Amino acid sequence: MEQGMAHLEANNSVSSDRSSSDSKPMDSELSDEIQLTFLIPSNERYTRAFKITDTVYNAKQMLLDDWPAQLGSKPATSSEIRLLYGGTFLDNSSTLNVVKRYSDAPTVVHMMINRSKAVEKD
Repeated sequence: MEQGMAHLEANNSVSSDRSSSDSKPMDSELSDEIQLTFLIPSNERYTRAFKITDTVYNAKQMLLDDWPAQLGSKPATSSEIRLLYGGTFLDNSSTLNVVKRYSDAPTVVHMMINRSKAVEKD
């Protein structure tokens, strides 16, 4: 009987160790930085670091201010940039912590550019 109890206690300590190592890190363990990889329809990618407290609007504005050549022609305004993550468009007022993962790998967001069309006069 004692051997059975000792075996049970050993198994419980192993399983509790396993569950604590499999759990996600606490918020305090997360970095305050996020790496975003912007993926555009032509399959070009660009990765850049942001603070998780930056808003989507601020991230788009920073991207626009330092537009990378590999993403093609620069949009006229940040309102022409749409970011898609997890099947939903990101709201400009949201902070980037909504896309923060528990990994150091960059988070991929799809970027669409809706170019303004100038109205031609006859």
